[in-house]
Amino acid sequence: MGWRLFGSTAVAFLSLVSVSLAQAPQILSVGAEERIGVFGSTRLSIATDSLNQPHVVADSGLGPVLAFFDKVGSWKQTSFNIKSYYVGTAMFFNPRIEIDTVNNVAWVGGPAVTISAPGWCGLAIVVRNNISSTPSVPYVSLNQRICSIDWEPGTIGLDPARPGECIGFSLDGFYARFQYDGLAPDMIARGAGGQMYSGRGGEKNDFRISKAGNYQHRSSGNHGVWNGAVQGYHAQESLYQNSVRSEQGLSPVAFAAYSRYPIMGGDEVYPGVCPDGKDPLSCFIASDFGRQGGVVLNIWNSKLGAMKYPAAANLTIDAAGTSGAPRYAPQMAPAAGGGAFICWVRAGRVKIRSMTIDGVFSVESDICAGTVASICTDKEGFLHLVYNAGGGNMAYRKLTVTGAGMSGGVVAVGDCNKDGVADLIWQQGQGSVTNLLLNWTGTSSALIGSPTVFGGKTDWRVQAAGDIDTNGVTDLIWQNSAGQTVVWFMNSDSTKKLETYSFTGATTWRINAAADIDKDGVADFIWQYPTGQVCVWFMNPDGTKRSSFYTYTGTTPWRLAAAGDIDKDGVADLIWQNPSGQTAVWFMNQDGSKKLSVNTYIYATPWQVRGAGDLDGDNVVDMFWQSPITSAVHCWLLNTNGMRKAGYDIAAP
Repeated sequence: MGWRLFGSTAVAFLSLVSVSLAQAPQILSVGAEERIGVFGSTRLSIATDSLNQPHVVADSGLGPVLAFFDKVGSWKQTSFNIKSYYVGTAMFFNPRIEIDTVNNVAWVGGPAVTISAPGWCGLAIVVRNNISSTPSVPYVSLNQRICSIDWEPGTIGLDPARPGECIGFSLDGFYARFQYDGLAPDMIARGAGGQMYSGRGGEKNDFRISKAGNYQHRSSGNHGVWNGAVQGYHAQESLYQNSVRSEQGLSPVAFAAYSRYPIMGGDEVYPGVCPDGKDPLSCFIASDFGRQGGVVLNIWNSKLGAMKYPAAANLTIDAAGTSGAPRYAPQMAPAAGGGAFICWVRAGRVKIRSMTIDGVFSVESDICAGTVASICTDKEGFLHLVYNAGGGNMAYRKLTVTGAGMSGGVVAVGDCNKDGVADLIWQQGQGSVTNLLLNWTGTSSALIGSPTVFGGKTDWRVQAAGDIDTNGVTDLIWQNSAGQTVVWFMNSDSTKKLETYSFTGATTWRINAAADIDKDGVADFIWQYPTGQVCVWFMNPDGTKRSSFYTYTGTTPWRLAAAGDIDKDGVADLIWQNPSGQTAVWFMNQDGSKKLSVNTYIYATPWQVRGAGDLDGDNVVDMFWQSPITSAVHCWLLNTNGMRKAGYDIAAP
């Protein structure tokens, strides 16, 4: 089995045949259609926020109106005319949305063209804050010229290693950095720029930053890998480049040949890039070459150090397929376990197929009727699809795919076996929960057992843990996307002894920690709102609320990361972390008010504080960190002043 080559050299193309699909992500189920609004959209983009809620932006063809569709509880549509911000603006098209989940900010970028100065085109940037709770009005910045050339379109990308920053990418690979500063009128400040040359071209470029983990670059440090592609003009090849190669002084690589696909010379043929979901150095590049090939693909494979397919013989995904619109590439999204998904349309139907960097593909999935579509994956790996269902009816579906909901990590810390040593509570996304039981030898810690607590349940996640019924064993607090909470009272052998519903739900509040604030021996719920506000629920031993107290009015971008008694006064203290990785401790009074705060240190960016518990038996809770990239775990043993006294790597899956 393998790929078969058809035709002569002049019309050569690669066609999909049956191969082993073991490595290709698969669509397991397609959710029900949700009608989200009515808008005459030509091009779409979709992204999800920190709560995995979808947000969509759509253009109105080559016109000045954009529409946002936000699912925060229920769908809400907001349209605005960019001429309200700049009278001479004739169009804002092919918008892209990405969401900074740390700062709760949505960024949208795309080309804006004005009629007041003929031939002028630049990058328009729109930001909206509080995106996961109460999405703000759009804050618009139009006059962003990256390299000061008359016709200068572009797009945007976010680097997970640098929250609060957006990269504006434009003609010939010139870029500029923009920081979210929260200041009117546009909420952004422009920073330094540079060039990652990805080929010479005008509007036909694309840019994406890998979310698969940081990579140590030669000169710019440890951050996500940038990927750029430019479709060829005037008998020039279509070229691809990434930031690692660029900093090594290597030239861009041809992904499609003008001699085979001369249609690429037209203004309406855009490329699309999509980094691999696992390998930060590999990337997929898709094009819609119409009658000269249909929807085609090439793959920059880091293991080969080359394109997977010849530039004159891209892999044909669908010879009769199309992206659905001019100036719009077939849309792609990375798959959680590696590979990517691609969507396109054929004969009024939305199609999706997945692929790996080695060229292993799934079968084509016929999803639904639709004229143009876009996809994204959320942090749990689920696939989100938005499409025009016809007649201007905008529609959405959520798809379950292999690997979705199975990204694992530490979700809480507590004493699960009543031995006085903190243990790790590990969950595979929305899947199985395992207690990683630790010991303490006086100089090190080791894993002594890993009993499975639960096999997993759709849409429920362990949100926090603490001893609620005062039996010395940490209990589990679950929460679903609707905000409902359930308490599992646990035995010391990691089995459940009782379950109780604690709260009927609030979609935007999350329980970020559970610890005894009021000094009654019962762990209390500590909630946080996306804007930073914190509320403490003082709990009864049966898991019901006794009273509540708002301890903090809130600010972003600090998040409540953990809680536990650090200063040995019997009252749990709050541990905060900001996007740069810095931590701070609030020493608390038993009424829920703050008595003192201290700043601590950064372990390593982008490591995150995942919980607090007493590892070394000194009655001071210690701080547990985890890398979101490698899943490695590290513990800081703390002094009573909140400062680190020692650090240890912890065995984990």
